[in-house]
Amino acid sequence: GPIYYDNVQCTGMEQNLTQCAHNGLEIHNCNHTEAAGVRCQVMCLEGNVQLAVEVFVGEQDVLLDKDELRAGVVEVCSNGTYSVVCSDESWDERDASVVCKQLGYSPYGATVAQDFLVSTEPTVHSVECVGNESSLLECSYSSDVLIPCGQNQHAGVVCQPSSTPEG
Repeated sequence: GPIYYDNVQCTGMEQNLTQCAHNGLEIHNCNHTEAAGVRCQVMCLEGNVQLAVEVFVGEQDVLLDKDELRAGVVEVCSNGTYSVVCSDESWDERDASVVCKQLGYSPYGATVAQDFLVSTEPTVHSVECVGNESSLLECSYSSDVLIPCGQNQHAGVVCQPSSTPEG
């Protein structure tokens, strides 16, 4: 896509990015390897969940919110910190259903995904939901900051957009 801004200088008082100082619309001397990014984290309220996925932009490791894609690694707020959920043996569609429902997506057709990479610590292990819980922390789980997720064992979900069962 096009590059709109270069040398952006914000004071922090602006209401939006266009109010920050910059070279001018589409005036730049950069390429896409210099793309800037941010991660706006949901306030960590006990039991909140969010989805995230880690990608590489240029040579920089960036953690991106992927809520608009309804897919990513599950992070849950526990004791004031977002913790990545590990996909232990018990992580299944019932757990994914609870996460999707909590995020406002359909609990129907929720699937598990384990191919996202995130290095966020601490971790939540052994999540086991029945499927009717309204929050992931209502499910049984183990929270152990000393045990990181194993390689490729970050619990991911893919949620469906509608709130009706597929027919």
